[in-house]
Amino acid sequence: METSQGRGRNRIGRRNVEAGEGDTDLSIDRQGRPVSPRGAPSDGARGSGRRPLAPLDLFLRDTRAGATAITAAALVMMTLGGTALIVDHLWLVGQRDALKSAADAAAVAATLELLELPSNMSDGEVEAALQPTAERYVRFNVSGNLSADARRRMEETLEVSLMVDRAAGVVDVAARADLGGTLLSTLLLDYAGPEDGIAVEAGVGAEVNPIEVVLAIDISGSMRRDLEGNWAHHSPDNRINTVKRAAANLVAILNPDESRRVAVGVVPWHHSVRLDGSARGEWERKGWAKYPESRRYAKTYQCTPAPECLSRGEDQDLPFQDGTTWNGCLDEHRISGGGRADFAPVGTALDLPSYAPFAQGFYPAVYGFAYQCLAPPLPNGFWRQFCYDDTSVQPGHRQQARAVQYGCEAEPPPILPLTSERRAIESAIGRLEADTGETHSALGVLWGQRLLSHSWKSVWGGAVHPVDPDEEGNAEVRKAIVLLTDGADTQCMEPGDPACETGGGVPRGDACALAKAEGTEIFVIAAMPPGEVTGELGRTLRECSSEGDDPAGTYVFLNNATPESLEAAFADIGRQITSLRRTH
Repeated sequence: METSQGRGRNRIGRRNVEAGEGDTDLSIDRQGRPVSPRGAPSDGARGSGRRPLAPLDLFLRDTRAGATAITAAALVMMTLGGTALIVDHLWLVGQRDALKSAADAAAVAATLELLELPSNMSDGEVEAALQPTAERYVRFNVSGNLSADARRRMEETLEVSLMVDRAAGVVDVAARADLGGTLLSTLLLDYAGPEDGIAVEAGVGAEVNPIEVVLAIDISGSMRRDLEGNWAHHSPDNRINTVKRAAANLVAILNPDESRRVAVGVVPWHHSVRLDGSARGEWERKGWAKYPESRRYAKTYQCTPAPECLSRGEDQDLPFQDGTTWNGCLDEHRISGGGRADFAPVGTALDLPSYAPFAQGFYPAVYGFAYQCLAPPLPNGFWRQFCYDDTSVQPGHRQQARAVQYGCEAEPPPILPLTSERRAIESAIGRLEADTGETHSALGVLWGQRLLSHSWKSVWGGAVHPVDPDEEGNAEVRKAIVLLTDGADTQCMEPGDPACETGGGVPRGDACALAKAEGTEIFVIAAMPPGEVTGELGRTLRECSSEGDDPAGTYVFLNNATPESLEAAFADIGRQITSLRRTH
């Protein structure tokens, strides 16, 4: 009973104390000793001979209170330390990010400078040339985020190393530096910071969105001249050779590669373009190109002065095909159901050849040409005419007869459809040679757009290119034509001649508008004396370009007085098309 009563009283007493019910005369302490209502020990406690406990001792001897105190102290220490660690971590991250941003800027700057360096420099010379640029950009971009002491440490310990990939045309930068002690290290550990400093790496790469570029290069006879206009058939600095070097440099900047989704096509043009052997055979088998039974000639002779004598366009029947092999040349003539070749409306220029076959390049309708020469009596002011069939012309009335496939008899360099195979692109550029044809720049634009148009993919047979901009992941595809010409179009030699409106098919302005409506950017380069690119020619070349659509870009390059300036123009275009960005 006593034991039971004692336990009961203990429970009651504890309940009353904790509940604040002060109506009991006696309670017990935590060791089971009776205490007075005021907290003094009972008689039994006085008789023990022990010193009464201080309040703090009592608190600490209380099991729950002591544990709570220790836990609270530990939590305070952990909170203070954790806060310091978090702040310290953020400080370290901030310094690392500052150095990383500086390395990013250095990588982009060094890559841009790499593109300007001569290709004949050795690897060591290239790295030595780029090292100061990389170090300068790291120092400049990181120093503004540092205290004076940290800036001094950085200057003393900074190490910048380069990894140059000349084939890819990019530079990676690694940077390491001691940027000073961390907050926690300085305040608590008296430690100066990581022994080796903070280390980062940065690199650049090409735009991940698809890039498709067509080089539409003039190969007319005047491309044998130099940039000053002098004949320079075998000079390494004549127009065509200068363009070949410049175009190859642009390809190096673009660095075509399927994994990077960059492709390049080449369209050599004068008054016609040419398909290669395999494409030529396929076009014949599928009926995409046919021999014309008659052809429209918009200008059949020339007179002087021009206003005194203008010929009218006319249709002329052509002889039956004699089995001559077609060399693959095409212009803008399309064949109707009756076998008649004529220029199609501008709005149908991008129609597939399965809808409207192209006329094979027999007896092409170049300015002043006709199949059958004009017979006497000749008009007043008659100057000249070029004829394929000159049997009816009196002696002295023609300058010379033309070959059946004029401009194609020597098989000029063919079209190269879009490809990411760099060797194929470089080979196509290497085969560029000036031919005997006339200048008709609209052909370069139209056939360039036909390479870029996804609707023509079945024609070229590419597994990947041209990409469809409507497919997922291709919304930001960049398609561009680089049009290189060395003068005014010569299918219309006299200003104001009404035949000029149809003399070469689609006028250049209409061709450019058609391509830009498809989302294609157009860059225009003139390979000729700058003084000749004035007035009407300069104005129409600018209108052809994308200058009006994007004032922030540089789309027109007319002031090319030297090979170096022409090469710089191509390099500038390459840098604009390929937007450098950080990759890691």
